[in-house]
Amino acid sequence: MGFNSQIIWVLLFIFLNRVLSFKVEMEPPQRRITVESGSDLVLTCRAKDCPSPTFSWIALEDKPMYVKLENDVLESRAILTPVRRENDNTYLCKVTCGSQKAQKSSEIKVYSFPSDPVIEPHASLQEGKKVALTCKVPDVYPPENFGIQWLDGERVLKESDYQESSSLSLIYEFVPKIEETGKKLTCKAVITMEEIPEARKTKTTTTTFDVQYAPQKPLVSGSPSSTVREGEEMSLTCSTQSSPPAELVWKKLLPRGQSQVVAEGGTLFIGKAEPFDSGEYQCEARNALGNSSTNIEITVQVAPKNTSISVYPAEALKEGDSVTVSCASYSVPAATLTLRKKSPTGGRELESSNGSLTINEAQLGDAGLYECEATNEVGREKAIVEISVKVPPRNTTVLVYPSTEVLEGQNITISCKTISYPAPTIVLKKIGNGTTFCSDNGTFELYYLSTIDTGLYEVNVTNDVGYEVEVIEIHVGKRLEEKKSPYLAICIPIIVASAVALVAASVLFVMRFLRQAQNRGSYELTQLNPAAV
Repeated sequence: MGFNSQIIWVLLFIFLNRVLSFKVEMEPPQRRITVESGSDLVLTCRAKDCPSPTFSWIALEDKPMYVKLENDVLESRAILTPVRRENDNTYLCKVTCGSQKAQKSSEIKVYSFPSDPVIEPHASLQEGKKVALTCKVPDVYPPENFGIQWLDGERVLKESDYQESSSLSLIYEFVPKIEETGKKLTCKAVITMEEIPEARKTKTTTTTFDVQYAPQKPLVSGSPSSTVREGEEMSLTCSTQSSPPAELVWKKLLPRGQSQVVAEGGTLFIGKAEPFDSGEYQCEARNALGNSSTNIEITVQVAPKNTSISVYPAEALKEGDSVTVSCASYSVPAATLTLRKKSPTGGRELESSNGSLTINEAQLGDAGLYECEATNEVGREKAIVEISVKVPPRNTTVLVYPSTEVLEGQNITISCKTISYPAPTIVLKKIGNGTTFCSDNGTFELYYLSTIDTGLYEVNVTNDVGYEVEVIEIHVGKRLEEKKSPYLAICIPIIVASAVALVAASVLFVMRFLRQAQNRGSYELTQLNPAAV
């Protein structure tokens, strides 16, 4: 009996010792557990050294526990799946082992940081137009543990004050500039709970500025330049900066504010430049935000053409008239107009104003060929006109050869020289009987004069603008008679016979000669050549 009693006391001691020394373990073992909303968490409460424990769970904060409980013989589990914000509480596990009680608690700190910040608006920015960018961090918990910032690189532009809402937001207002295109702004959200891993404490979102703006003033240029020669090709190019990209249109500006579209796009190509291509062109750049334009002057250089020389009032003048000689030509750039008076040895440049020259009281020396030469850097062209100055006969001289006094049977030559234009008609007329001689060239030959040819002769020089008369006197004397000789009676028959034969021969000769040269005239008319004056 004594042995059995000892065994009983030993067993009782062991049992009481185990009961009195049982303990409670909680897994996870941390007294404070930080867990993200939506994740899974299981709190396991175990009784150590208690063969038949009893478990119970309570929440220290006065609100539902929002857990699912599962009990086994030696442990009890509080299942928080998924973790909710309402699970932010302190959970106490109570264990009863016989008459003994023990408990273990876990403080659950729930946080919510599900997504990166959201930046609004997503629309493009407009230059010069104030914009408010909003950074939103939705569904955060607990909001008092969050901070939000706007950053330009590392520079803090703005940061949030304390917010109680579960959706944080921070507005940053500014006026975009063109040069800020491509700039980056960052919205940074940070949770300050220490138990969270560093990699999960911060979330950022970056936006890149797309600043939209109206077209800047276009840059235009000509290739090879804005000046081209007739017939050559050229290109006009236009470029601008804008967002969105601008539509480019080339226009030719017309009178009275009108314009004509000549090309769409940044290039205007002229394959073969013509004079009408000259003028002012405009490149207009436009997009939805506005438009801008730049003008360029195009010059098509043209060598002188259609060069003409005109004479007013007429090309045929009378001496003493006034006349204006004008030169005209089409060219780009404007040609230099030079007037010259031509001569056999070349030309004499005349002083003129813009290719115009006035001759007052024209003289015979002003007659001749006039040349207009139009010259520019592209080429040259000439035009010629002939001006005539009509002059009445003047400075008329009459020469008689061999003399104005001759003997019967002699011949004389009368030669008339004068200055006139046009060529005159010259008539020799004997005063008194009206005998008239005509000549094509102003030279008269009178044969076998007799005393009846003695008298005054009038030389009449006439053209369509005037006349001049010269008078000469011709005296034909008799030959002297010789004294009669005693031998005259003997010689006369012989002389007569010889004379008859001579006369017969002479008659034949004279008849032949007169056919060819009777009244033959060759006048020497000195007409002053206008080009030689």
